[in-house]
Amino acid sequence: MEKETIEAYENYDYYNLTFFYGQKIFKFVNLIKKKNFEEIELYMRYLTNGFFIEKYNEAFNQININNNKYEIINSFINALFILNDINYEIIFKDNFIKENLINFEPGIYSKKYNKFFEKEIVLLNYYLTNNFPFNSCVLFCKNNTSLEEIQSFFYRFLKCKFKIPFFISGFSKLKNNIKKEIISLLNKKIKENFKLNSILIIMINEENENEFKYYFEKINYFQREIKIENIEELIYKIKQMLNVQIFDSNCCGFGKTNLLKNYSLKNNFNLITFPFGYTDSIKKILEDLKTLNFNEKKNLFHLNIYDTKYINVLQEFIFYLIFTKFLISEENIFFMKVNVLIIIEIPFGFFNFVKKCDILSLITLRKINLIDIDLKNDNSDLRFKLQLIDSYNYLYQNN
Repeated sequence: MEKETIEAYENYDYYNLTFFYGQKIFKFVNLIKKKNFEEIELYMRYLTNGFFIEKYNEAFNQININNNKYEIINSFINALFILNDINYEIIFKDNFIKENLINFEPGIYSKKYNKFFEKEIVLLNYYLTNNFPFNSCVLFCKNNTSLEEIQSFFYRFLKCKFKIPFFISGFSKLKNNIKKEIISLLNKKIKENFKLNSILIIMINEENENEFKYYFEKINYFQREIKIENIEELIYKIKQMLNVQIFDSNCCGFGKTNLLKNYSLKNNFNLITFPFGYTDSIKKILEDLKTLNFNEKKNLFHLNIYDTKYINVLQEFIFYLIFTKFLISEENIFFMKVNVLIIIEIPFGFFNFVKKCDILSLITLRKINLIDIDLKNDNSDLRFKLQLIDSYNYLYQNN
């Protein structure tokens, strides 16, 4: 990473910059200079966790476009915040750690998981905050995660002024030089007597537990392992919050897709069917999502899942789309707006697909049985009622 970028991260006045790294910095500056406010809005949605921001032209007129790239980004975002009467306290307030959890001091924690970590992050974030994770507060490390990306994330955690949770998984997948850089950064902050305000939770399993202990348990910021109780109660509450349901049946060829088509026609939904099963990367999924035509009124997003070998990708996709509302890959961003009703159709088979993809267990499952179908009538007269926990109250069809 450029030395000047690190210096910008170190500057308290430049917290805005911790949401950008590498080519994202140059792209955002170019978007500002070209006044491409449509693309800028996506970045601002991500930075503010979905807030609607306006008055982009007024903000542009308040900045000096001849300043360096860091000052352009910082001053432009600051101007937008002032014009929209928003700040980071307002943005993060729904993710503050609950006041009654007095045993969670700022610092670094660990959380063990078995096979998949996405469900554990959702559960733990809800346990801590009564809310779902913020996309900007989560980093899934992979073999190709760059030093720039993880440095920006750690500075976002270190410089945050509020008691909110950050999550990182896959630290063991990073290259050794990147791991050493991050540990060096933390030790540097310790020597400076730098005070943390937030908590960082590192997801670990049996395979990387020893490596975690080697790198983090010797650091003064480390607190302890987190364990949570009353998981079933948490899952129940999470299901009540979601605008999403899973559609399943006890045999194949049951007409689940046609049922959704008929409902969409009768209730003036814009039906968008998105198949998943053969895609092995979030980048490709994001590119496909950006080609879809969502309208400004009522959308029904039908995620049609086939039996797939890419369960890891599906877990990540569900986590980001359902629980954070954002998918991000490199400089591309997709944001799922609130005027979208989501129905997930899972494959029929001689296995429990929800158990296979365990993050789906956080979503209400509605099962159609043969007895619920009037086979004498066509699909438009199906005698089936599906209750939806969402702002539309009930989705129903009657003879």
